[in-house]
Amino acid sequence: FFSRRNLAEFVRLSSFTHHWSTMADETERDATELRRLAELSTRPAVRSLLNTLAQEKFPLQPKLQTPADLATATNSTSASASETPAAGTTAAAKRPYTRISRYALDQSSSSVKVYITLPGVADVAPSDIELEATDSSVVVRVHNLKGCHHQFKLELAKSIVPTTSSYKVKGDRLTLILHKATAGNWSEITKADAAKAELKRAKLAERSDDPSAGIMDMMKTLYDEGDDEMKRTLAKSWEQGQRSKQNGGAGLDDL
Repeated sequence: FFSRRNLAEFVRLSSFTHHWSTMADETERDATELRRLAELSTRPAVRSLLNTLAQEKFPLQPKLQTPADLATATNSTSASASETPAAGTTAAAKRPYTRISRYALDQSSSSVKVYITLPGVADVAPSDIELEATDSSVVVRVHNLKGCHHQFKLELAKSIVPTTSSYKVKGDRLTLILHKATAGNWSEITKADAAKAELKRAKLAERSDDPSAGIMDMMKTLYDEGDDEMKRTLAKSWEQGQRSKQNGGAGLDDL
């Protein structure tokens, strides 16, 4: 049953729809009559004038839509839009990458090889393996491996040739082949290893300028890594050195 308010709204919409339909029908009848008159005319000038008037006033176009037709078309468009997934919103794109952290490195004078073990990688389609390389880095992505995505990134200590970088799959192993820009042996392959080596060289340089600092660093390392007996021995030596220094003798800093 309709409430009084709903009934009033229904009557209003029905009247509007009827009015719209009547207007559309009248327009269509006028256009048809004008074109019929043009066809019946025997005078070329009159026929041309009527055709021009018909084209200007009533150009050929799809049948006028009623409000109900417009509502149906709008709903249909909205439904289609909601059913069509936007670019990049597929289930695969939403899944996060699992970072590959375990790998092995090898090098020759002309190339660097990266060995990655991924069980099941042989079953992955070639189109699901992406390799991106710059002159100093490499990224490989493996999609749809047992329902997961994997990603490996590596920054290199020196330059490679990106365009010749490649990979091969054999069993559960994915091997990256990176060709060096300049032939030769690299003392450090990764950028991280190069940074560690540089830090170590800087510390050695500091120790050469201050021998006592080198001795203190060595004793600190022995203390941190030693067992309880080693720590007691070092503590005792430290105390004896400090007492000797206070009494005018040679302390640890003078050794």
